Amino acid sequence: MVTLQKNLPNSTVRIGNLELKSIVAAAPLAGITDTVQRRIIRRFSPNCLITTEMLSSEALVNNPRGAILESTCEESPLAFQLVGHKPDIMLRAAKIIEDRADIIDINMGCPVNKVFKGN
Repeated sequence: MVTLQKNLPNSTVRIGNLELKSIVAAAPLAGITDTVQRRIIRRFSPNCLITTEMLSSEALVNNPRGAILESTCEESPLAFQLVGHKPDIMLRAAKIIEDRADIIDINMGCPVNKVFKGN
């Protein structure tokens, strides 16, 4: 559940128990939103939500220690975006990242063929 309160200049967004002090979110960009880029965003936008690159749930389950999971506490609040088409694998992937993610975002509409077709 997401609620947006537009009481500018103190706009907040609440997602579950997480309260964000900004209505701005950095989108996940494959090959771009690595830990270095996320820390740069955080330096200039300390209150926005940052999202990791889109993570393949199958790749994550097969290699749970992959470099793509690299993150630091200074990136928080941080959302991890999962993509996949097998519910059991998606669940296993979510359990791998649940301790380090403030939010787990399930991608449910990416039109890229490789994502859409589950390749």
